[in-house]
Amino acid sequence: MEYKIDDISALLSGVQVISDNEDGDGWFFSKDLTTDYVPARLALNENLTGDITGARVILISAPGAVGKSVLARELSNRTGSIYLDLSKASSIAGNYVIGGLANKDILPAWNSGSVGLIIDSLDEARLRVTQDSFEDFLLDVSNVSKKNKNPIIIFGRVGIIEEAWLILSEIHNINCPVFDIDFFNEPEASDFIGKNLVRLSESQREEYKHLSSSLSVHSQVYKNSIRGVVDELKEISGAESTRFFGYAPVLEAVSKVIGTIKNPSRIFEEMKDILSGEMLLSICKAVLLREQSKLTQQLSDKFDSIKDELYSTDEQLNRLACRLFNIPTIDSMSMLSGNLIALYNDAVESMLPQHPFLDGTGRKVASSVFEACILSHALMSENISISNAAKNYCLLGVSTPNPFLFDFFVESREEDSNSKVNSDYIGILFDSALSKLKINESATLIVNDNEDMSLNVEFIITNSNNEDSREIEFTSDGYNSIVLGAKVGNVFINTESSDVEFAYSEQLELFSPISIYCDCLRINSEKLIVKSVKKDEENTSVILEANRFESKQIISPPLVRPGAELYVNWPSSEGFPWSAFSSKIVNANSDERVADALRVFRRIVMAFRSHSKGRLARLQDKVNHARMLRGEDGRMLLSQLVEDGVISPENHMYYLEPNLLGSVVGASFLQVNTKNYSDETLRYVARAIKHTA
Repeated sequence: MEYKIDDISALLSGVQVISDNEDGDGWFFSKDLTTDYVPARLALNENLTGDITGARVILISAPGAVGKSVLARELSNRTGSIYLDLSKASSIAGNYVIGGLANKDILPAWNSGSVGLIIDSLDEARLRVTQDSFEDFLLDVSNVSKKNKNPIIIFGRVGIIEEAWLILSEIHNINCPVFDIDFFNEPEASDFIGKNLVRLSESQREEYKHLSSSLSVHSQVYKNSIRGVVDELKEISGAESTRFFGYAPVLEAVSKVIGTIKNPSRIFEEMKDILSGEMLLSICKAVLLREQSKLTQQLSDKFDSIKDELYSTDEQLNRLACRLFNIPTIDSMSMLSGNLIALYNDAVESMLPQHPFLDGTGRKVASSVFEACILSHALMSENISISNAAKNYCLLGVSTPNPFLFDFFVESREEDSNSKVNSDYIGILFDSALSKLKINESATLIVNDNEDMSLNVEFIITNSNNEDSREIEFTSDGYNSIVLGAKVGNVFINTESSDVEFAYSEQLELFSPISIYCDCLRINSEKLIVKSVKKDEENTSVILEANRFESKQIISPPLVRPGAELYVNWPSSEGFPWSAFSSKIVNANSDERVADALRVFRRIVMAFRSHSKGRLARLQDKVNHARMLRGEDGRMLLSQLVEDGVISPENHMYYLEPNLLGSVVGASFLQVNTKNYSDETLRYVARAIKHTA
């Protein structure tokens, strides 16, 4: 059964407003009516049982950032009950409640049953007291509740509410049902954003000055756009959507961005672009900053000089990563003196399990969006224990690829003006990009050597309509192996100095097209399956070439599905189990200059990707780059290909004509890929660079 604030308010119908007392010390008697409150839905907890009828205490729980305090304040406003904010209290212990009632001179009114009491922030108060003091406080609540017909309503995070229920119900025999606050659904999320925009329009901030008139004139446009944004949030979060956009801070961050868009008709389009990565990072940072503020506000004066450094976004993400990966917490409290470390750690350990990034149990992440934020931070961590644990978490099948990790990683790198990526993360990021693709989209991974032996890494994401394609580039020092997952496709790697390794798994699946040339190739699976997902006969080959091959597994003969082709080439590839697929280069040219030009020729041809209407295309800047051409011979070769029409420039693109590649150069796409060049191709390349043997 679903409950609303009105159902709880009805239990306090006999309360009379106390109007002649002043607010202070966390005790609030005045109303704080708001026009932007969105009613929360509540569900009666079936495990923490209690009878609503005649309840002496009612406990209301939710994960962090779901809106407990807002509901508590609104309940106080509607019923006239006293609002007791324990986050403002210096300490709590025995006689805290009854002493406060007496100190405020309202104990007689309480005993007569005309006063109601709503207690908020139980979890934050718990941070500042011992277990004995906390239990004494609950004993006080139990005693006070028996003197008034109106139930005391207490709000807190899940863990602390469970503990309070156990103490009150089992030790003090108090009837105290527990309600859980539900996350916002789509209409509620839309309503929240709309009301938050109204609040922003009433602020004096420069970026929102247009809002008041714009909301008035274009109200329906805003409503439609907000619904679209919420639907987009739901889509990017998948099955966990309410666990993501159900958080008020998330929606507040969304509102602030919408509020800055001055053209209402552009809201949905601009928000859709933002939500792909930057907005998710901003949203998560907003939640982290809120958590930092909540914890540091509860610390004693002893911490004043260093509060800004405590529970930072980095520290929270490190602690969350250690919890997620089940590794020891990394000590980062060097700025604290010995006597403060224990106090601080106790406060953190009391609050961290209820972190908004966690699911309320403190053991799992609340959504894949928050998981992506933790993972991207962990992978980039300078702490080896954290970064290695994150890599293993992603590669060893602990979880499925996170669809948001790629966006978070890209956005974090852009924010730090850092385009470098560890080579052993390349496959993790590519798997993430793949996991987010829609039906009409594809992702391509291209890795090439730079002249300084570093690696140029490109992620290309396109759709069948050739709209909104993304090309994201990184560089890597190439010191570590390029590690790919256990299901790989659309990958093109050409490196003479770096190794390529596939993640450990029972079975490795390779989907054409793939072309890998590297120093050492490592396969860590017993079974290899090669498949083709496209009918394009130019793209059905999987080519693996290396100077060395290693495997700690006994590999069965590869299973190549119909429509796919496997070619392998390394010193031992003529032996079992590769002999049926070994493709030795039969026409290796002994002339060093022509051999270098052939490598450039192959790089150029293999750089082209399917574009609009089936044409093969590449940005001119990519092909013209020194990394591609490697000197004057490369430039002459490209010039000849353009002159002969094999490559045609159109606007900012180059287009490759496969028919002319065959008739003019004497090469097919497959021949170029496998480096089995005809004599005609060898002569063409030699003429292009004006070289005769």
